[in-house]
Amino acid sequence: MLYVTFVCKKVKISAVYVMMTCRLLKHACGDGMFAFLKRSLKYSCQCNSRNPLGIDMIPEKWNHILFPNSPETSVDKEQLENCVRRILSTLGSSAESDLKTNLPGKSNDYCTEGNISDIPSRFDSIADVVAEKFPPLEGSNLDEHFKIIAHRYGDTYKKLLDKFSKFPLPPINQTWVFRPGWTKYSFQGNHPIAVDYPDDNALILDVEVCVNAGNHPTIAVALSDTAWYSWCSKRLFNPRYHYTNKVDLDDLIPLGRKADDPERIIIGHNVGFDRTFVKEEYFLKSSRLRFWDTMSMHIAVCGLAGDQRVLFMAARKGNRTKASEEALVHTENPAKESNVLGFQNWKWLDVTSTNSLIEVHRFHCPNSGLFVAKELRDLFLVGTMSDIREKFQLLMTYCATDVAATFEVFSMLMDQFWQRFPHPVTFVGMLEMGTSYLPTNAKWQHYMTASDKTQRTFQNQVGALLQEKARQACNLLYNDRYKDDPWLWNENWDVGKEPKRITTFKRKTTETALEYAKRVWDESMKKQNKKSMNRRLPAWYRSLLQNNMQLERWDEVDVFNAILEISSNENAINLSAQMRLAFKLLRVHWNGYPLYFSDAYGWGYLVPGRTSNLSQFEEEQPGRYIVEENVVFPYKSVEAFVMLRRGKIDQPNGDLQSDDPDNLRLITAFNSMCSYWKNNRDRIVPQMVVSLTCFQDACKITPDDEISVILPRVVCVGTVTRRSVEPTWMTVSNPETDRIGSELRGLIIAPKGYRFVGADVDSQELWIAALFSDSYGVKIHGSTPISWILLKGDKSKGTDQHSLTAKEMGVSRSQAKILNYGRIYGAGRPFATRLLKTFLPTLSDEDVKKMARKLYRKTKGSAVYLRELTEKGRTAVKLLKKEHNVDIMLYDGEFIKESDIGELLSESDLFNALEKIARSPQPRTPILGCRISRALEPDVVNEDSVAFFSKIDIDHVLRKEVDVDCTTPSNPFGLTACYNIPFGESYSIEDIIEKAAKGFLKH
Repeated sequence: MLYVTFVCKKVKISAVYVMMTCRLLKHACGDGMFAFLKRSLKYSCQCNSRNPLGIDMIPEKWNHILFPNSPETSVDKEQLENCVRRILSTLGSSAESDLKTNLPGKSNDYCTEGNISDIPSRFDSIADVVAEKFPPLEGSNLDEHFKIIAHRYGDTYKKLLDKFSKFPLPPINQTWVFRPGWTKYSFQGNHPIAVDYPDDNALILDVEVCVNAGNHPTIAVALSDTAWYSWCSKRLFNPRYHYTNKVDLDDLIPLGRKADDPERIIIGHNVGFDRTFVKEEYFLKSSRLRFWDTMSMHIAVCGLAGDQRVLFMAARKGNRTKASEEALVHTENPAKESNVLGFQNWKWLDVTSTNSLIEVHRFHCPNSGLFVAKELRDLFLVGTMSDIREKFQLLMTYCATDVAATFEVFSMLMDQFWQRFPHPVTFVGMLEMGTSYLPTNAKWQHYMTASDKTQRTFQNQVGALLQEKARQACNLLYNDRYKDDPWLWNENWDVGKEPKRITTFKRKTTETALEYAKRVWDESMKKQNKKSMNRRLPAWYRSLLQNNMQLERWDEVDVFNAILEISSNENAINLSAQMRLAFKLLRVHWNGYPLYFSDAYGWGYLVPGRTSNLSQFEEEQPGRYIVEENVVFPYKSVEAFVMLRRGKIDQPNGDLQSDDPDNLRLITAFNSMCSYWKNNRDRIVPQMVVSLTCFQDACKITPDDEISVILPRVVCVGTVTRRSVEPTWMTVSNPETDRIGSELRGLIIAPKGYRFVGADVDSQELWIAALFSDSYGVKIHGSTPISWILLKGDKSKGTDQHSLTAKEMGVSRSQAKILNYGRIYGAGRPFATRLLKTFLPTLSDEDVKKMARKLYRKTKGSAVYLRELTEKGRTAVKLLKKEHNVDIMLYDGEFIKESDIGELLSESDLFNALEKIARSPQPRTPILGCRISRALEPDVVNEDSVAFFSKIDIDHVLRKEVDVDCTTPSNPFGLTACYNIPFGESYSIEDIIEKAAKGFLKH
């Protein structure tokens, strides 16, 4: 498959291509591209740290250190001129001032003045100093350098895993000792003995938690090559002692820390969960204990992509036709394209499974004699500690069975993992992702309290306002005025009838006749008046009443006083801004037409005054029936209204307004402020925060240190792209001044004497995309339009990618950014069409489709197979025999010379390079040689610049920028004033080099 200008037929993108795009953009150049990188850097010798296209390169002396013994290379003048023409044809005259060429023997047409070699690099002044301090390479090149370091770090762990995976699984222990702490059951048949912790260097571990008893480990089972181990919590063993809900280090599972601290490894399924209950992992000083996840192994080797998961579950239920129909929604021409995203043959169903232990074990170990009964797990979810004590032996055996199943999965996957992921950096990276550590202090509790309090304050104000609106609406009962109200006419206004009931009262033995008569009278009147009052309220209002509402005054039972009495209690009715009724009470309308919700069609609006299509029966009762005219609520207005209800935006806009605009703005603003905390509170509050203050000696901290620690439950390979997954911390947002609790990241505070060091990689995927693009053509940085735009484009001049797309599509730059990232990650024209419909709601569907086609044809090109080539394409194929040039590969593996297929588009090189890898029999990432999941490989899915971080941040807390004070409604004074946390520092590459030369970093 190739991307060229003269192609005219549409071809869908296969799932292999889509997923490989995501996967490949996470890696830089590999063996084939390594030579290209060296060639590009060699231009620094001629161009004083810039290549012929004006792209900054590393200084010459650094080049010799990083790429020793590299041969001198030269660039073809004709090819370079062709690159310049392509870039200018894409960008126009706006790029001429930035596009600087230095071709030997050629006038410098694109230089503003002089020769480019006269322009000094920003690193030249200090390059000599740094070159003298460069550490020596561990090997002959950068590839060997990182391999050697990774082997040095990870070989011992690899040997432990390999040795343990060959160990035969012993029989499961059947009798377990009920006592707190660890108990060892030797394979030699010795009596069980109490131990402080397992002393083996490799263990399979499974921890179970009684959810109703708090966030504490309850039981655990471990397996080594010498013994079984069981662990029981003191909370389970001694129920008479009163325990707090707070988690202390003493509640956790000890795994010990030997004096020599040898390498040890713990294996588990979703082992990030088990790690959070290991005592030593909370210590400030790190150890050599590492964790290895069998679930991550499974996902990497044969996991499911997101779309596949939906299809997998549908196919599992026997409904493959429905699954295919759902997938067709995402194709551009379902009627023509019978191959639905490559899934129609269902071969991939045989090479994958979902991620739970029982499913993974069933898939990888079909002949195992183990039976993993997940029904027993319900006792830990809904049972009590008493239930667990009662069935202790059974539950310990269940836990041991999980351990045995994990071991069998581990043994089956280990060799497969090494075959598919051979590079040691992959292995070491997974080990390191399992060591995540988030320190905080007592300010964490203040953060949660402040967020809760601020949210309640806003919600109470909204509730009081809506209650007042509801009380006023009840006045429509008089004279049946509600029938003429265009918002509330279809609510249930029935006030009901008073039923006749006979209540009997039994006289107490201590009561006199007079006391008895008085009590009967008082209670009868109280019940009667309460029922009468409630039944005088409209049914829709009664449905909002809280069940436990108590009224203080019963003598007034007319409607007005009944509502007034209820309204005096702020918790009397349950009415929030997210309810449909709230926006009826606020009388929200679109262009003057009242909004209406239909169970069948969702939100729309009512257009009054049309009677031509009413039936005779409907004409006799006007206003009581809904006339369906199929009037489509504008897409943007629907989205805005839904976002308004959910708190995604804080102000109504456009044609969506209210008869009470001030209160609508107030409610939606409060709703927006509360949205972050409301959506994330259930993930933030249960975080397992363990204080180290009472364990100073063990944790090596001083009495003045207030340190608490959170261990994120990271799945180091959570997706088929091998991206790490964690529900809270991997997706934490930046602080916003109008979002309660959004200062969360700023509550991760470095302990005294420590700092966070990091760098924000801006558009890293696009940087790497530029490498792929350049590797496909002339093989120097900036030689293709997409690469030059990404590496050299200037936002202020409108030559960066997002500005160009925004200008072409007539959208904002932020909207163009979404379009660009979607395209780079493999999203097709249907995705762009849906986005453009959102961004430009006034355009027709056909116009939006044309714009999407225009965008893709101008950037990516069109995908075609050899049989679909135009006459010009067929001519190019004939030239294949005369001059074979392996630049562009066709669907069947043949190649076409680039110069004979017409001018390529701005992103064609990028997608051709990715396609070349994705279409290979065994697609691998270029630098680490990683295979993609088996469920996405071609045999089961059918076909159809050198840069530095701009700044390095050194900070006391985690935050996007070192000068962000994290001011939010729950933290109105910022981190500096409220928590006494100063701003961090940011260093450029020049600053770091200068300080390194002065020995600053030694401190």
